[in-house]
Amino acid sequence: MSLTQGQILERAATLLQDTSNRRWLATELRKYIWDAQHEFIRLTQFPIVTSSVTITDDQAVFDRPSSPPLMDLQRVRISNTAVEIPIVTPNQLDENTVILGQVVEADWRKQRGPIRAIVLEHMSSPTFRVFPYPRSTDSMFSSNLLSAIPAYDIVGDSATDVLVYGGSVITTITETAALNFEGVLETPTDRIRPTGDSTESPYVNGDTELPMISPTFHEALVWGCVERAYLKENELRNIEKSNMFRQRFLEQVASARRLEPQNTLTRNTGVNKKRFHAGWRWR
Repeated sequence: MSLTQGQILERAATLLQDTSNRRWLATELRKYIWDAQHEFIRLTQFPIVTSSVTITDDQAVFDRPSSPPLMDLQRVRISNTAVEIPIVTPNQLDENTVILGQVVEADWRKQRGPIRAIVLEHMSSPTFRVFPYPRSTDSMFSSNLLSAIPAYDIVGDSATDVLVYGGSVITTITETAALNFEGVLETPTDRIRPTGDSTESPYVNGDTELPMISPTFHEALVWGCVERAYLKENELRNIEKSNMFRQRFLEQVASARRLEPQNTLTRNTGVNKKRFHAGWRWR
């Protein structure tokens, strides 16, 4: 069941027995809702979304993807292809002499050529570097990156293998300059605004706005909001009640971490259902 910001606010106020907002202002509770949502996403590492960055030649450093912003960068693919680019650290380039068939020069930060890797200083770095970075006369991406994906021979000659994508033939990965980053969604500070005002941001519609997490776990924002409200320094501060709602919030976090990840072993219904057959043989 989906809950809007207004419905979460109403439920939290009811649990606090303060529907008139005398002890906890609505602006306070909205802040607590946003804080709970941010913590939920940080702890569960969901949802995972894709954000793009356009790469230009003669430039080595680019800003982190921001539409939407990502909490971390887990995977990078060249747009419109299945080609994945490795993410490396500066230490790896300092310590290795060859990366994906490319000789790493001593001053690799100034090295030019088709892109072979993305370099991150640390997980939350506001920028990333491409290695090497292409000149205007270079191909944008190294053809060596294609070796990690299957090629299909469409003319009967293995020497002319090409990549087929979406029904069309891609003969080179230099046709696109965009990188698609996959990572955990970073909650913008104005996704659920403390004032409920929607006039200044494209992200919100006041109290009709839906949270960024799955409706399955919207109830967690109610628990997280009430937990924080009971920690407020006033005559109603109640550590015991706060801890109780904290446990409810963490139960939702644990449920999301158990149910949200997908792999072949987690799909255990329908045709994927694991079956065990026992038979008897008489001698």
